[in-house]
Amino acid sequence: SKAGPGVSKGKTNKKRFFYFWELYFRKFWKLVTLNLLYFACCIPIVTIGAATAGFTFVQRKLANEEPVFLASDFFEGFKKNWKQSTVIFLLDVLLFLLLPFSISFYQAQVSSSWVFYIPLILCMSALLIYFMMHYYIHLLIVTTNLKIKHILKNSFLLTCIGLKTNLITTFFIVVIVALTVVGVLFFIPLIILIPLIILSTIGFIVAYNSYQYIIKYVVEPYYRDMPMEEIPEQIKRTLHLDEEEEDNDDEAVF
Repeated sequence: SKAGPGVSKGKTNKKRFFYFWELYFRKFWKLVTLNLLYFACCIPIVTIGAATAGFTFVQRKLANEEPVFLASDFFEGFKKNWKQSTVIFLLDVLLFLLLPFSISFYQAQVSSSWVFYIPLILCMSALLIYFMMHYYIHLLIVTTNLKIKHILKNSFLLTCIGLKTNLITTFFIVVIVALTVVGVLFFIPLIILIPLIILSTIGFIVAYNSYQYIIKYVVEPYYRDMPMEEIPEQIKRTLHLDEEEEDNDDEAVF
């Protein structure tokens, strides 16, 4: 009722950090259910990739406040994206074994020559970058129809674009993992938190922080040139294409 810019339809005037906690506690029991469902469907090697796709699909919807039918959405993401997610899982197994081994090898060699610092730093950087690319890889798989090579390329570019947010996301993941490990060491029954909420909390942070960049740099440019009547209503609500674009310095801050 007072003069001023007001709040755009479908948007919040809250800082992202505080809005995250409001969303998190509002979706808490769905996150618990999702965590249990993910563990129930994670048959080692066979279905981990597909289950991760279903997990990410639901996380994206929860973080973006899209309508969620948890079980059906999980299995929809599971069935539609199992091929690409399985390929990514196999690539992860290879790189997450190879890069730490390389780091260990070059670290053992630095005492003989400073030259080994160069491949050591390169391998450590590659490991960190590939780890942060996972903030986008599965979100791109469940959101787009891109091929694997384009998903990896866009994930790398988005990792560079959202570097500040990615480092913040990484910090919170490290804190959560560290607190969980310390808690379990001092009180073993706390290990039950891992299949109950820990993974869902990490996934929710990743989806909340990272999906904004996919919307802005991948999805929105695709739809912006299309006639409004051809764009699905759900996409219009998500992207707010009927509203004027405005710069938002807070969008990259968790």
